[in-house]
Amino acid sequence: MGETLNGSGVLDMNEEKLLVEELMIELREKNASEREITIALKNLGLQRTIDSIAINYGRGRLKFFLGNPGTIIDTIPVNMMVNATIVAIAVHANKPNSNKIYQVGSSRRHPLTDSDITDIAWSYFKDSPWIDENGEPVQVHKLRNMESMASFRKHLRRYILLTKVLKVASSMFGGRLPGLHADLHKKVNAAVRLAELYEPYTFFMGIFDDTNTEALRATISDNGVNLERVLYFDPRCIDWEDYFKRIHFPGLVDAFNRK
Repeated sequence: MGETLNGSGVLDMNEEKLLVEELMIELREKNASEREITIALKNLGLQRTIDSIAINYGRGRLKFFLGNPGTIIDTIPVNMMVNATIVAIAVHANKPNSNKIYQVGSSRRHPLTDSDITDIAWSYFKDSPWIDENGEPVQVHKLRNMESMASFRKHLRRYILLTKVLKVASSMFGGRLPGLHADLHKKVNAAVRLAELYEPYTFFMGIFDDTNTEALRATISDNGVNLERVLYFDPRCIDWEDYFKRIHFPGLVDAFNRK
């Protein structure tokens, strides 16, 4: 927790850029098409967000994941974050010494748990399945939660063992085995990377205090400013199931599939 790609607590943009540059070199060596490059860069970006879990699950590539079902996922639609920022700028415009921290989130006022979002994702992709490269709908099953890193590693052992067996067999017999080995090896590594990336968040039990943000919302009403309907940022107005099924997941799928 708190670490960046270079292992320090400081964000190094050169390290971030290096990731993209290395990926581009790899893609050029493979003579990747523009569409393949676009998809690869999207995937790289998605790996750094929680949306990568939803994408991989919808595509049938994620059967289980690491996390405590009771963990509160402190999330907020980005437009609410923008609204809160605009209101804070206006309120503090003529008060240079009135520094405050505003937590714009949902964990205290309207919590969404890991279990909630798993159920919503299963319901959405069950009713609106992902269409694969062959035009066939992808069937999904409810995501299984591994409630500790120990149980996650134990579950992976069989797949790691299988990759070793396939590696030996592919060197001896060739044929389709090298491709099967490479594919399984890639999936195992991807699962490990995702688990390590999200472990600090999927077991985090903290709740962020948004008392200052609540006071900021009250400021709009106290000043008689009729902006609440335009610059709203109260998480209690969100129907999480409706938001994810009608807005977030459809938008995510559309963005991923768009050339």
